[in-house]
Amino acid sequence: MKSRGMPVFTGMADSIGKEDGFTLIELLIALAISVFVLAGTTTLFAQLFAQFKQESRVSQTDIGSALGLQYMVKDIQSAGYGLPWDLNGAGYNEYVAGSCPNVTIDTDARNANDAPGNPPRAIVTPGAGIFGEDYLSIKSISVAVNDLGAGKSTTLRAGPTTMAWLDLNNNPVQAETPAATDWVVVLSFPPNAQNQPVPTLQTQGGAFSTQFNLHNLALFAPTDPSQTYMIYDVASAADASATGPQMPFNRADYFIANNSVPVFGAGKPTVPARCASNTGELVKAVVNQANGSFNYYPLMDCVAYMKVNFLRASGAVADANTIYFNDNTAALVQQDIKEVRVYILAQEGQREPSYTAPGTFYLGDCATPPVANPPICVPYNLNASQQNGYRWKVYTIVEKPFNLGAQ
Repeated sequence: MKSRGMPVFTGMADSIGKEDGFTLIELLIALAISVFVLAGTTTLFAQLFAQFKQESRVSQTDIGSALGLQYMVKDIQSAGYGLPWDLNGAGYNEYVAGSCPNVTIDTDARNANDAPGNPPRAIVTPGAGIFGEDYLSIKSISVAVNDLGAGKSTTLRAGPTTMAWLDLNNNPVQAETPAATDWVVVLSFPPNAQNQPVPTLQTQGGAFSTQFNLHNLALFAPTDPSQTYMIYDVASAADASATGPQMPFNRADYFIANNSVPVFGAGKPTVPARCASNTGELVKAVVNQANGSFNYYPLMDCVAYMKVNFLRASGAVADANTIYFNDNTAALVQQDIKEVRVYILAQEGQREPSYTAPGTFYLGDCATPPVANPPICVPYNLNASQQNGYRWKVYTIVEKPFNLGAQ
């Protein structure tokens, strides 16, 4: 009997011996594609991260600038607050020549003086700063920085003082009633020939200020019970000399400072290394009531230029350097200014090597598109180092001085 042989399966052996996978060429192609994708993703991430950092820096710049410029906004709004239009024969001191060693700034500061015998002008634009920019001086009871009481007011009548102290908006601020040692000035408001009240400085024995206590105030009070005077807090005892403040108001000057302008006493302004060339710090410089020197407060870094215009009562726009605002009396200036317009050109963020800024920026009351229209619209031409790698922005402030006559 013939036996049957076992079937031979060759397919299984072939299947086991065969291995699926990628060839070397396929692996190299896949690797190359992965490298290109990863490189593209990394580049995109780097670009997004750099953009995020720049936007973050710009945002920080905008926030810091907005906070700093609030000082200027509030001071413009308060310009003229509590200023006498008639000194009643009194004299006073103001900025002391030579207090700032920088010749340009010292000259501008002296040109803003109305002392010793002229009524203080609310807003003065006395000349050009270190970069040719405008210089702005604001006089008001309330532009001091350290003194919490400065700028507050209340009424004074024959007999007791009305102790409802008010802020600039006539809101009660009883919590900030001056100390008995604070220095105050008193104004009366007799009518002129047109029956308009004229803020008039009250004096006693040649003194235009007194410390805030009922005994001293009684010497400045009206004798007629129907009359009402105003008391304005000017300075604390710590911020004035032993004999009182040297001005019957406070004063703050705004200008650009750099390493040539000493700041913080014997120190100098620190212009950050990130700032482009020909820039500095916009500062608020308060005239010291004790000695007439400046106390400095930095507001904005990397500032290249500042332009100031005025909207007059006639509706015309006037440049800061118009002689009218430098030479006329306090009363006329205060009645003629409806708005103060300030334009500030400042750097945004840090340097971006791949960025090139426009060559020209226009500041002032400019047409659209902007063209030079001196003196109310002026071009600022960036130099090569300012243009290459730096972003710039024009900050605009338009404010009404609420205490002036032209509303």
